[in-house]
Amino acid sequence: MSGRAVGLGVLIAILLTSLAWAVQEPGKRADFIPASVQWLLGHDGLQPTGVVGPAPKAFQERHGAAWTLRRDFALGEPWRLWGSGIAVDGAAMTNDAAAAQVAERFWQDHPELLPERFDMEQLQPWSNTLSAGVRYVSFRQAIDGVPILGGRAFVAIKYGRLVMAGARLFEATANAAAASIETKAARRIARQAMEARGLKAKDTAAELTFLPFDENKRTRLVLAYVVGLDARPQGRWTAYVDAVKGTLLALRDERVFFNGQIALALHERNPAGPSVQRPASLLRLTANSQSLLTDAVGGFSVSGSSADLSLQIQGAYTSIDNEAGAELTASATLENSGAYVWESGEEYGQAQLAAYRFVADVREHAQSFAPDLDWLTDSLTVNVNYDETCNAWFDGELTFLKKGRSPGGGTCNNTAMLADVVYHEFGHGFHYYSIVPGVGDFDEAVSEGLADYMSSSLTGDRYLAPYFMTTGGALRDIEPDKVWPADQNEDPHLTGLIVGGALWDLRKLLISELGETEGARTTDLIFAGAARTTDTVPSLYEAALLADDDDGNLDNGTPHVCAIDLAFGLHGLVANAAGGLSIVHTPPARLDAGAPVRLTARIGAAHPQCGATEAGDVRLVYSTNEGRLWQNKPMALEAADEFAAELSGLAAGQRLLYRIEVGATDEGALIVRPANLAEPYYMVYVGALEPIACDDFETRDNDWTHELLSGEDQEGADDWQWGASGGLGGDPARAYSGSKVWGNDLSPEDNWNGLYQSEKTNTLKSPSYDLSAYDQVRLQFRRWLNVEDASYDKARIYVNDERAWENRPGAGEEHHTDREWVLFDLDISEWAAAQSAVQIRFEIESDQGLEFGGWTIDDFCLYTTTDEPPDGDVPDGDVPDGDAADGDVEDSDGDASDGDVEDGDNDASDGDVDGDMVDGDLSDGDDTPLPDGDFVPADGDIPDGDGSIDGGDLPDGPDDGSDGDDGAPGSGGGGCQTASPATPLLMLGLLVLVAWRRRALKAGVKT
Repeated sequence: MSGRAVGLGVLIAILLTSLAWAVQEPGKRADFIPASVQWLLGHDGLQPTGVVGPAPKAFQERHGAAWTLRRDFALGEPWRLWGSGIAVDGAAMTNDAAAAQVAERFWQDHPELLPERFDMEQLQPWSNTLSAGVRYVSFRQAIDGVPILGGRAFVAIKYGRLVMAGARLFEATANAAAASIETKAARRIARQAMEARGLKAKDTAAELTFLPFDENKRTRLVLAYVVGLDARPQGRWTAYVDAVKGTLLALRDERVFFNGQIALALHERNPAGPSVQRPASLLRLTANSQSLLTDAVGGFSVSGSSADLSLQIQGAYTSIDNEAGAELTASATLENSGAYVWESGEEYGQAQLAAYRFVADVREHAQSFAPDLDWLTDSLTVNVNYDETCNAWFDGELTFLKKGRSPGGGTCNNTAMLADVVYHEFGHGFHYYSIVPGVGDFDEAVSEGLADYMSSSLTGDRYLAPYFMTTGGALRDIEPDKVWPADQNEDPHLTGLIVGGALWDLRKLLISELGETEGARTTDLIFAGAARTTDTVPSLYEAALLADDDDGNLDNGTPHVCAIDLAFGLHGLVANAAGGLSIVHTPPARLDAGAPVRLTARIGAAHPQCGATEAGDVRLVYSTNEGRLWQNKPMALEAADEFAAELSGLAAGQRLLYRIEVGATDEGALIVRPANLAEPYYMVYVGALEPIACDDFETRDNDWTHELLSGEDQEGADDWQWGASGGLGGDPARAYSGSKVWGNDLSPEDNWNGLYQSEKTNTLKSPSYDLSAYDQVRLQFRRWLNVEDASYDKARIYVNDERAWENRPGAGEEHHTDREWVLFDLDISEWAAAQSAVQIRFEIESDQGLEFGGWTIDDFCLYTTTDEPPDGDVPDGDVPDGDAADGDVEDSDGDASDGDVEDGDNDASDGDVDGDMVDGDLSDGDDTPLPDGDFVPADGDIPDGDGSIDGGDLPDGPDDGSDGDDGAPGSGGGGCQTASPATPLLMLGLLVLVAWRRRALKAGVKT
């Protein structure tokens, strides 16, 4: 259960009075946040996944079906809506008042997008901005004038059409007059909290705010003062003071760190490499006692035939502050047309000169595609030579650290002398100040990815920060196809690789299509638009579409939608598609023994505009012996976008397990149905079935019961419910048949969130069935199951308390995520046949963190059959020797001449069969059946969450440095690891929110 909110819940950064992003090795951060303060920590650093689908029916009735709605994964509430556009008053593009009127009317006219009983007076004007041809109008949610942290709504208007809207609104009542302390007292409490920790700070601002506070999975609003604190050079902090009780809720160090990994050295950005001369643009100087400013190429003019120069390292927009002593100065006398090269022979001077130039580089780069961003012409203080090592951060100012030893071994260079680090840190400022209030939001993983792209877009290099260490090695590689949500990580820099990688792939595609200059500029413009309106990783897609749109209609595509679909699809950011393709397939409910089986799929472009996208290899991958042996068969194009394959000779009593794999011609993308990493196949029984007892759950008079088996007995602990599926937490939006289902937390009320609770075991029990007359019994039902990897959470089926099925344990990230109704079929004769009293039981057992939607069940049925199960692995006649027990080859049609084995002799010795699989089909000989017969190939043909292959076959978390899968040769994966002095781990810790990381939480350790 959770408080009702529109959107992802509470994201705090955009309303904080101070902020920081940092580069640092771990262990430096010093938050003082009680574990109970869940509103600040979020859900273990992981983001809910948005569910994309059609707009609400009421909206479609007014504006047509050409609209897409992203709902919050956990709460199911409307989050972002975009589509064909609604024509509005043309004055809205140029007139603030007209735009505000359009926005107000939109929200008044569409209550289906708002919480029930929402008071429109809580929406207060926030921003009204015309930026890059898009008019954004946003509102802040407030009660009695006091804002609710994270509460907001917006519309976006382009070419005179309203093309996007979004909201995160809380259905809540509270009293802003309940504050019992004044602002002055709150500031004093905040300062005292800092002093108690040996830090002297001055308060800079205090704002009365309602904080959405999670308490036993219910949300209440806490009236609090958010107090900004300046403790530099130790950085900026934020204190949260309860405005009613006068107590400190939390104290937050606003420097947020990043870490990284060793990778390939690129010497052109090596501080120990050759010296180059660069213009000192916009530098302030005194020439013949006259104050001047150099131009973009470092030029200046002054009267006379010579000039006496006096230089300080200060500029029009950049002020260098040397933390290790006095700022660098120089003096010289120049003759007419002379040139002066300002250089320094020692580290601290070099750091000042380098930082000044690198900031100028990235500022000029950003101005080329975001000229209307005012922050780019604000004065920026850059602190260099701070007395620590391996670190840098942005907190409204930039701070870079000295050269010195790394705790992980080796020596870090002075970070002011690393161009990539300067570009990256500046990128966080660019993101923060680009955000359109009430439209975009600050998300640490998004900012991490955007900052990575900022650096790579300037250097033109996939590798970030060569020579962070004096021995060389890049901190991060944004090239590998990290995929949402499979590669989501508590560490935001790892999640950020999804964002940075998607933009980098888009850049490559557009450069190949438009040429180097135009392709890079087009991507940079999309990047700038994404920085304005993205609020979480999955929303990057629609933010890119909005930035690329040219006619105020997102339904008809954008000029570069095909490249966006392809690039973002490779990273799981395009719903139901990858590589620019989509698959539509309806599995059969049952197959007749011996009859030809024709399986079809419609495969087409993910977007109609992208009809040129072609499917490469389309194949049916199948097994008829419970996954001990897998084969594949090409699916042929038969009509338009329909592909088909035919199987024959299937024997009664078998289960056909299969999936459909489609390779896109571009980038080698692969999409798979079903897109379930833990169970990547459909299952269909072959033969005749006679129903024994069936229940479609349309009435609740059949004696199904449920109970809590373990865990704290609180509201929602036993969350088994009968009724309509609420579509929250990854659950289906509707029943498979009729309108009723059984499931965990069906969200019948506003304060339920669709997720099972942590540290609970609960069960749903069927009635008792008399099966004494049946020798064979099969269980079938329609399943929509979402549960964490079985290493942590268990979904089980019991027959008379004997475990008959359990979700698959993987490497910790192989969650069972059904994204469609799946027919489940299981032979339960071992436990049920000839028994007079048989009960089926469904169970969920959860650990202490990361909850999913759990079970949703429909059309439950017990069947019997007269078919005898196959005696061996393969029906007689399928292999010439009649014996497939050795696993050489299974060919369901009994004919080896169709390509299953090239020489037809079933001999593995010649390389046609390697191990137990047909060569080249799926396996390299290391495939093994799971204990329960569920099979997953071991060589990479498994979809990783959204059906895409991520370049590393299976998401493996941080690389151990042994194979370079996740980075350059010799690199680690960007997580917290221990490294030897020869290969020191680099901790590029940008924007890591200190929280109870999921793995640490399970071990009871805070990191």
